[in-house]
Amino acid sequence: MPAIKFMDKIEPGAVEAAAPSQLDQQMAQFQKRVEEQKKLERTLGRIKHKLVVMSGKGGVGKSTVAANLGVALAQQGRKVGSSTSTSPGPTSR
Repeated sequence: MPAIKFMDKIEPGAVEAAAPSQLDQQMAQFQKRVEEQKKLERTLGRIKHKLVVMSGKGGVGKSTVAANLGVALAQQGRKVGSSTSTSPGPTSR
């Protein structure tokens, strides 16, 4: 049954009363994501060189390679930071 048929069952003013708070909440969530993105861009913009160690398979030593690169660069007097991230991808069957 189409949703429009249920409109006569809704109390007058209920839709108008609910909509602004939902919109306000969605707008606040959107603004929070925008601010987080800007903060990330500012932070990453201060980093001159970024290295990425990645593979399409788990258990191949990515963390070991990244740690060894960090140690080697630190021993050369470089400022080093490390971060990890997991990106879900398609599963193999």
